[in-house]
Amino acid sequence: MQNYKYLQDTYLFNYQSKIIQIGEYNELKYLVLEDTIFYPQGGGQESDKGYIWQGDMKIKVTDVRKHNDQVLHFIDEIPNEIDLLKEVTIEIDKENRLLNARLHTAGHLLANILESIPTLTPTKGHQYQGGSYVECLGDITELNSKLEEIQKALDQNINDDLTILIQSDPETNHRFVQIQNYNPVGCGGTHVKSLGEIGKITINKIKNKKGKIRVSYSI
Repeated sequence: MQNYKYLQDTYLFNYQSKIIQIGEYNELKYLVLEDTIFYPQGGGQESDKGYIWQGDMKIKVTDVRKHNDQVLHFIDEIPNEIDLLKEVTIEIDKENRLLNARLHTAGHLLANILESIPTLTPTKGHQYQGGSYVECLGDITELNSKLEEIQKALDQNINDDLTILIQSDPETNHRFVQIQNYNPVGCGGTHVKSLGEIGKITINKIKNKKGKIRVSYSI
């Protein structure tokens, strides 16, 4: 069974592993590693980018997805000289990983603050670099009236540099992420250690479509 190291340490950017499977899925070639630090796209978060090295051979990972409890590392071509028995070095793009972690944690903070408004119920988060948002149900009129208050709460929490707690339940295999002072939520994404690492969170746009309110943000 694969070990998902990205769940244990957001700041693990290099790791030694082995290729345990070479395959093809929907005409796309992939590698499966014994242990991986590559985050697979899902849960509203983009996948990691990076490389797999075997000796001097450098293999670019173009996408990462999870399928049937396996993390598939998609590549353009499978080199003829690849060796299943030989150790590989995994190298992920550090800046890309940390940007995704900052965006994901920022989404949790925004959702926590929106949830503190009685008429709002966050239902979905999307933390892509090209457009991050939190979706909720509720009264958009009240939301608009509280924008200044929400922004102040974002700024204050980041200034206080609240810590991020991550816990796993061994019985259910569920993982929970909690921003200090707020309730824990189930999440399998990558997160920073404390809110000060995020920087400034700015609410860019609020859109209401068929009763769903989308609050877009950037960092």
